[in-house]
Amino acid sequence: MTISTTLDSDEQAALRDDVARAVRGLENRGVNNGGAVLIDPRDGEIRAWVGGVTSDGSPYVGLDMVSQYPHQPGSTIKPLLYSCALEHGVLAPDEMLDDTQRTIGGQYIANWDLTSNGLQPAREELSQSRNTAAAELTLRLSPVGFANCLRHTFHVQTDLYPSDYGVKLGLGLAEMPMSELAPVLRVQGSAGHELYQLRPDPGERVLACQTTAWIAAALETISRRLDLPAGLATKTGTTPSSAYTVGYGSNVLLAAWVGRTEPGLGSLSIDDVFGREGGGEVWRAVAERWARANPRAPGIGCR
Repeated sequence: MTISTTLDSDEQAALRDDVARAVRGLENRGVNNGGAVLIDPRDGEIRAWVGGVTSDGSPYVGLDMVSQYPHQPGSTIKPLLYSCALEHGVLAPDEMLDDTQRTIGGQYIANWDLTSNGLQPAREELSQSRNTAAAELTLRLSPVGFANCLRHTFHVQTDLYPSDYGVKLGLGLAEMPMSELAPVLRVQGSAGHELYQLRPDPGERVLACQTTAWIAAALETISRRLDLPAGLATKTGTTPSSAYTVGYGSNVLLAAWVGRTEPGLGSLSIDDVFGREGGGEVWRAVAERWARANPRAPGIGCR
């Protein structure tokens, strides 16, 4: 059997150190593990893969945190939700959404900061990660409809139990492996027979150009708020057990997670660690290296 990989040894070492540093900085708040995958979105090639690492840089012994261990993506799922809503015509690009905390779809939905701003442009609702707007869009699609969009458009294969989560599916509470937020590596048999590859193939367009540009503009706003290099999009996600971040540019895409895991017990709660503090710090380190190496990188608008 031949295993084909595109790992960059320097980037692999750097990403391992980035994740270990993020875990170490949050140990006093219950974090003991982290993982990340870095790819080139132009062709889906893997540049670095950290399947689990502790604060001292030692590999985490157990399941691979990228491909085998499911995490709650939290608000990192919201760009996919808004994409589905735009593509299915239940959200207009210039629409105003109400983020008043209220009961939606039979469940009371609060925003992460427990405040309500009333009507705001939908793009602002995404960049500010308002839960009520996300729940409203999930209701418009229906939880089953959103799950179907994730499966058929984004090739998420995990059963997300939409009937159980209801509109909170759009808040990223259903667990899925990190590898379902980013394409992962190809393993081939010695005769070239493909044994494993996550679809879609590189180059397959899954969203309208206008949708990708709308989403990118919202996520670039988050990057500016976090003082990240220009030309990058960012979405953080926070749940009781996950501090997650997904970021991308024209030739870089990272998914990074930190949290607490224990053999036989699964994911455990951590102490109010925001996504920007966990996976976000990994993304910051990657983004700064990317900016030094790509001073004239093209933007992420639709092409």
